[in-house]
Amino acid sequence: MIFISLNLMIKKVSIIIPVFNERKTISQIIKAVEMVDLGPAEKEIIIVDDGSTDGTKEILRGLEKRHRVIYQPKNIGKGAALRRGFQEASGDYILNQDADLEYDPVDYVLLTRPIVDGIADVVFGSRHLDPAKNKYVYKRYLWGGLFLNFVVNACTGIGINDIFSGSKLFPRSALERISLTSNGFEIETELAIKLVRAGYRILEVPISYKARRIEEGKKIRPIDGIKILKAAIRSRWFDPFDKTQGRPEQS
Repeated sequence: MIFISLNLMIKKVSIIIPVFNERKTISQIIKAVEMVDLGPAEKEIIIVDDGSTDGTKEILRGLEKRHRVIYQPKNIGKGAALRRGFQEASGDYILNQDADLEYDPVDYVLLTRPIVDGIADVVFGSRHLDPAKNKYVYKRYLWGGLFLNFVVNACTGIGINDIFSGSKLFPRSALERISLTSNGFEIETELAIKLVRAGYRILEVPISYKARRIEEGKKIRPIDGIKILKAAIRSRWFDPFDKTQGRPEQS
């Protein structure tokens, strides 16, 4: 029943994968994304290399015949890579996917189900709704993230359980209604806040999460928390965007 509904409601999913120096994981994550079965819904995989220097580009060149690969001229940040991918997407829905192995593509079916059932316009994967499904290497990242999530919610009133999740599914048509400007990790916060402001029905579902170590390539740092907070305040209170009245129509 799910796949029949997907055929009716989600014709094509554009999966955007920003990449920066992920030579050790990029082949594995691409294979995992390719293996996910969304029934008759077509998958479009768009990989955006953000100026990698570790040999990732050489691996990506071998994928160009199978997927769309875009090369940024220099390293700008995850947000810039995602925004470039969003511009190139042709699916009726867009899904973020990090290039490491922290988020499991198997959860794509969980993300699409609320859309299929008609109970949400946008679905976020939450790392906090089911702690048993998650593994954190550093407790400071867990508690720091939870505290920052609380602060952002308090400042913006959006009420999202996991604002910073790198697993978000939303209609491509939303990009015609909101403007995104972030270049770094704060893109996840900006996207969440502006989707709320635009009136989309957002549902969060529990997903699996396996954090990696800094020596394995984890890139987010405490300074990014300050950037996230600034982006949250800007996105909620200062950034203008074309906000229409009422709940948007479903795609």
